[in-house]
Amino acid sequence: MSRWAGRCRLSIVNSLLLVAAGGMAWQADAGGNAAVPVRKVAIGFAGPLTERTAQSAREGAELAVAEANQRQLKLTHGAERLQFEMLTQDDKGDPNSAGFAAQYFIRSEVVGVIGHWSTGAALEQCPHWQAFQKRYAGMFGKPPISFSRYAYNATTILIDAVRQADSLDTAKITAALHRGKYRGLSGEIAFDKDGNALHFFYTLYQYGTPAWQAIKGFAWHREAGC
Repeated sequence: MSRWAGRCRLSIVNSLLLVAAGGMAWQADAGGNAAVPVRKVAIGFAGPLTERTAQSAREGAELAVAEANQRQLKLTHGAERLQFEMLTQDDKGDPNSAGFAAQYFIRSEVVGVIGHWSTGAALEQCPHWQAFQKRYAGMFGKPPISFSRYAYNATTILIDAVRQADSLDTAKITAALHRGKYRGLSGEIAFDKDGNALHFFYTLYQYGTPAWQAIKGFAWHREAGC
């Protein structure tokens, strides 16, 4: 198992959370009628991209972005349709490279960054995971792994926080993240006032032939469920 194996979490770091100035563009609506203004909103993704796990996580995030753009979201007090885009940086799992990636995200004025790694989980019996597998395979032509789900959850939560904040002001987005509750592919996801995850998820593994086998999942204060 890769030393970077684990869960992809949503990293909302105050120094990275800047207003997404995003360029303005114009696009015709689905019916080919009058053009509507489009506001581009950047989301950062950082990870050791030479590893399959990070590549799959990035693809999970890209799927979440694609689905959000299909919904054609708008802020309540804005005429522009939000168009989310993913900015990717290979941090090589190295602190120095991660620092350069952080500076790039600051300059690019992303609304948030998807990254970090911890423990994975097996969800083959979860209907939400099964549905996600179908959508992922439909977009990328291959099955997802757990890291795909973690990045998908994180990206979906960030986009939903933008919608709940009804603003591109990153302080408001952060506040929305801290007070919101989100339905992830494996259950409810929520954070405390400091941005720490409230619902932890762990998986017990046993080594066997030919590889590690997931034995049981554990969630914060109760056994994991879908």
